[in-house]
Amino acid sequence: MMNQNKIVKYQAGQLQRLSNVLSITNKILDIDLRKLFIIHLDDHSLFRKGVKISLLKKLPNIQIKEFSRNDGALEFIASSYKDNKKIDLIITDFNHPGPNGLIFAKEVRELEKKFNVKTPIMLFTMRWEDSSLIEATKAGIFDGYFPKSAELDGIISFIKK
Repeated sequence: MMNQNKIVKYQAGQLQRLSNVLSITNKILDIDLRKLFIIHLDDHSLFRKGVKISLLKKLPNIQIKEFSRNDGALEFIASSYKDNKKIDLIITDFNHPGPNGLIFAKEVRELEKKFNVKTPIMLFTMRWEDSSLIEATKAGIFDGYFPKSAELDGIISFIKK
């Protein structure tokens, strides 16, 4: 009878340890999307709001800071980098007032060098098949790009990477 008690205690202890390991593993594997901070630059307010609403439906606890102009976005990014505040993703449009999305992304990459950080940049565009955008993505300026007609699930998958 004593051996059975030891076995039961051993199995209960193993189950508790296994439960703890699974809990920790789940926390590690499950990207904590609640804390993701995203910057979205697009001069069309309706599009920005639509993206925000759509993303928040799937990822309800993320934070999205919106900008309609490059200068405000760049100032915010530089200040965040300077203060060691993490930016998890930058989303930009290609065409907007001031320098276009490609120039904006290049300016962000220069800020990254200055502050020794790296932030993924995703481009939303109507210019889906533009060769300069394909080349910019190959060169690492953009980490990905989507047509404005893209499905939400593809964008969510990109964000979770």
